[in-house]
Amino acid sequence: MRHRPPTGTGTGLRVAILILLAGVILLLTGCGTAVPETRGMSAEQATWAIESAGFRVGKVTYDDKAIGAVGAVVAQQPEAGKQAKRDTLVFLTVAGAAPGPTPELSGLDKDKAAAVVISKGLPLVGVPSVKGKTQADATKSLEAAGFRVKVEQKADTAKKGLVIAQKPSSGQAQAGATVLVTVSTGAPMKPSSVRANTPVTLQGTVEEKSFISAKTEEPIKTWVLVLDAPVDVPEDGGYGPEIGVQTMQINYPDGYETLGGFDGQRVSATGSLFFADNWNHLTPVLITVDRLVRR
Repeated sequence: MRHRPPTGTGTGLRVAILILLAGVILLLTGCGTAVPETRGMSAEQATWAIESAGFRVGKVTYDDKAIGAVGAVVAQQPEAGKQAKRDTLVFLTVAGAAPGPTPELSGLDKDKAAAVVISKGLPLVGVPSVKGKTQADATKSLEAAGFRVKVEQKADTAKKGLVIAQKPSSGQAQAGATVLVTVSTGAPMKPSSVRANTPVTLQGTVEEKSFISAKTEEPIKTWVLVLDAPVDVPEDGGYGPEIGVQTMQINYPDGYETLGGFDGQRVSATGSLFFADNWNHLTPVLITVDRLVRR
């Protein structure tokens, strides 16, 4: 007579053990914690928020061309809300120039020490609201208040040429700070389809943006073309498709360093698109520019 093993008992025990082990592994490794939002905070406030959430602060980069209140965090990597493991480095970008060293006063007599004056920086000025104004009127108003102006274009249902947003939008900022105004280009259009490795001319704005390197995990700056209108890039050679592409890293064989002369300017870029295929490629789709013309 054959011996029939007990049914169910052994299998149920093995399943229970596997479930228990899975729970222990999840408990030990953790499912990750949401990265806190630090934009708008000072570097000190951001450091406290990051460390309180169980993360560490990575490199803090200062950018005097960044849009935002001087001394405030304007970008972070990883972005707020993303799940990350404990002790993950969070890199910050702060608007304004890097702070200078504090003068050493120890050892000086009181008369010499009293001669050291530490600047509090430029005075704070009220930021005028320019939403709803034409680009020309908005620029005139902000420059009269002592600010620099940077313009970006965006498709919107508002009338073409009107300001639909600004940053900072209110409050006070240091005189000489840059205010970003967003101007409507009219109602959004359905994205056109542009094939990779095919000659194309696109309209957009040249900007310098920061990304996190997949190799070094540190911030890296590169020049990008921010398109006036997004495009769809169909699959090609096993890569893609990419839908609604609006920002493309620029490959400029004629002299990458010369792109600084186009910073913030609207251009017509003639070249061809290709998909990212290594860690040097910082956007899903890139453009090799053969000809760049200011508009």
